[in-house]
Amino acid sequence: MSETIVVNGAFDGGGQIFRAGAQMTVPLFDVQSGSLANCTVVGHGVGYGVLVTGSDTTIEDVTVSQFARAFEVENCARVTLTNCKARYCTQFGFNAEYADTVVFQNCDSQYHGLDGFKLRAKATHITLTTCYAAHNGQDPVNAGDGVDVFAGGDGVLIENCTFENNQGNGITIKTDTLTRDEPLVYGVVQNITVRGCTCRNNTGWGIIAISGFVPDVPLLRGVTIENVTAQDNVMDGLWVNAGDVTVDGLTATPNGRYGVLVDTRAEAVLLTNVTGDVVDLR
Repeated sequence: MSETIVVNGAFDGGGQIFRAGAQMTVPLFDVQSGSLANCTVVGHGVGYGVLVTGSDTTIEDVTVSQFARAFEVENCARVTLTNCKARYCTQFGFNAEYADTVVFQNCDSQYHGLDGFKLRAKATHITLTTCYAAHNGQDPVNAGDGVDVFAGGDGVLIENCTFENNQGNGITIKTDTLTRDEPLVYGVVQNITVRGCTCRNNTGWGIIAISGFVPDVPLLRGVTIENVTAQDNVMDGLWVNAGDVTVDGLTATPNGRYGVLVDTRAEAVLLTNVTGDVVDLR
């Protein structure tokens, strides 16, 4: 293919493989309305495989590989991606920005240069359910996480997912200089729930919920962690440097360092039903 396929209806690929031309840098699919289903999309390391710009759209049973970003959801609302797979992209498997009410259901994201799932830039009311992300962070300079909620991400639910063998963290939730310097662009990271997930064998932490350590970075607030397993990660099972954090049910042993590290800026942290050592630096 040498031109973008614009979807404005029900597009069923019939199991076909669609390949981006050697010089193609624009998205192979642009879903502006309707649905895209049942196909494989292959690129050559640049651009987007599937760009979703239309509200009230669905993507189902689509596999995308070898782009910069496999699935890009932006400037739209009420989008559902089900049974989709992303492989071998130079940046992200799934990215949502300037998007509201997006559901990633039973999606699988592996072997990307950066993150498996990226939520940023006013990504609001995002749900990841029964998703899987592994072996991300293949870029030799920048580690990648299973899911990275930064900068942006307000009202996020991550439930019944597994994040393992990533070169960064299983789950990253953070505020930093972008949320401090450009809040109108990126929004606020807050109100995040992680429930019923497993984070294991990651090169960094199982889960981090942190606020940056440079001056005036907004304190991350509103994180709930329920019935989560964080084991065999190189660093801690959970690192907290945030406010209004509730943990109820966390298995955080063994890990390379601590079960839970509560850092110096943390406030209003409630830990119950935690297995693993807790180190509190406050």
